[in-house]
Amino acid sequence: MEHRSSRPIVVEKRRPYDLAQHAIRRPLPPPRRPGRRRFVLKAMSQLAGLRCLILIALVAADELHLTTDDEGYLTVIQGFATQLHCVLNTCSPNVVWSKDEVMIFNGTSFVKSPSIDEKSFKLHHKVEVDFEKGCTSQCDDSTPCPEGSSCVDNQCCTCSKEEFTLILRNLTFEDSGRYKCQIANQSEQLEFQVEVLESGLKGGFHENISYDHSECCQEKGISPLCRAMCKPSEMAEHHFDPTSCKTDDYKNFLYCATENGTRSHIHCCKTQLVPSFCYDFCSGDFKMLRRAHRLCLYYLPEIFDCYNRAYRMLVNPPLEHFRSRDSVPVTQFSWNQSPKPL
Repeated sequence: MEHRSSRPIVVEKRRPYDLAQHAIRRPLPPPRRPGRRRFVLKAMSQLAGLRCLILIALVAADELHLTTDDEGYLTVIQGFATQLHCVLNTCSPNVVWSKDEVMIFNGTSFVKSPSIDEKSFKLHHKVEVDFEKGCTSQCDDSTPCPEGSSCVDNQCCTCSKEEFTLILRNLTFEDSGRYKCQIANQSEQLEFQVEVLESGLKGGFHENISYDHSECCQEKGISPLCRAMCKPSEMAEHHFDPTSCKTDDYKNFLYCATENGTRSHIHCCKTQLVPSFCYDFCSGDFKMLRRAHRLCLYYLPEIFDCYNRAYRMLVNPPLEHFRSRDSVPVTQFSWNQSPKPL
């Protein structure tokens, strides 16, 4: 008999150097899936003078196990957001999230603690049901389903997987630490080391940015890591890592932010004292991502504000139009401020 036991999955990397030099990240392989128990039965038989060896392999039913596509070591940027993915191969109410051994979520319920700020965390929970295996007993709030099934339309249906995605919002240095997704009372777990890097950006700078190019960005196929800049008002809810965005991501985003490349924001960027090497992000003529562009991260609020000014003028036509009756023609326009996004 051969038996392979599940062990905690821990993947770590050395701490990268500072943001201005941009951390060099080598992708880590996804955590290994724990082995399944396998029983091998050997039988010897004599048939027509031939000796036969019969191997019968019996694989035990899947045990509970967790998987993720994320790296074990994440460097994220102050003021933005990130997500930690944890996927269970079935359904269970016993999955917990913790930070530095302090529980954050028990199942889908937040666990209050003096050292944990509830506003900094959000849990995205999703269940995929295997309808081919059918649904059985009745269920409601007072009668939960057994492990391995989920309540759908008051029926217990077999689960194919359950996702517990922890969202860290408006990142601060206090959010650095070791996060763990674990099946309670079992050794099965995933660990993530999160390090928050200084950005110099004021927290919440994106909240008053109302432009929305998300539909265009989706059509252009911008990476999910970069899509938050298409609608900054929701940046605190989604992972955003501008240091991981590629040349094509910025090209496609600027295509959307400059009305298909027909509008330039360079004059606005000049008035906002954005350095000249960042003007590439102020027009639709983006050529190539260069090393100096990493410093443009510090000017994101000013650059985003220029996008926003042009967007407000597009979505809000002028309310009043005055034309002077003097000999020198003068035309004046006035706009109302765009309402804050919901």
